[in-house]
Amino acid sequence: MAIQGFNPLGTSVASGSFYTDTTGYTQGVMEADPAARYSLVAGVISRTDTNIYYGGLPIVENISQLKSNPQASIQLATASDSVSGFTTFNQSNNLFTLGANQVPTTTGGGTINYLRLGCNARISLACDPALRKYIGTPLGAVKVAWDFTNNQLVEAGSDNALAVKIIAFGLQNSKTVTIDQSTQAITWNAAGTCALVLL
Repeated sequence: MAIQGFNPLGTSVASGSFYTDTTGYTQGVMEADPAARYSLVAGVISRTDTNIYYGGLPIVENISQLKSNPQASIQLATASDSVSGFTTFNQSNNLFTLGANQVPTTTGGGTINYLRLGCNARISLACDPALRKYIGTPLGAVKVAWDFTNNQLVEAGSDNALAVKIIAFGLQNSKTVTIDQSTQAITWNAAGTCALVLL
């Protein structure tokens, strides 16, 4: 009797359909962790703030006033020594997409979830591809800072390092946020570089 070759687990991909490889990170997404999800904090953005907020940005947490809804007031950080956490897409269900934007965003008067430094959650953050030279070094040996112009992690100088640890890199296979300077459209770059960071 002839044996028919058959592989029930075989996968084929038609052009433009689903991918079989999903290796990589998405900027601003916290890694699944049952304990770390309790570290998510909802931050309120001032109504006068005109900045655009999305996952993976450094923020400053301001002291809030005790009211009927005492949520933390946040704003974008402008210096590494003032960073108190990073925004995340996780459970930020009130973000919106408008026009040509592909990335969920919010602005003044909105809210976005964030993770505080020191909470031991893992989050993917956009990073400079030059950091790849540190692959294979011990955890905690790499000192990084935030590039506020390009919104990404970069190698730190002697005095502006963030209190984070790089765990892994997704090199040119991760989704990062890109803002077109001419149209202001906020889109995904599927060939970006992210670092998985322990806060």
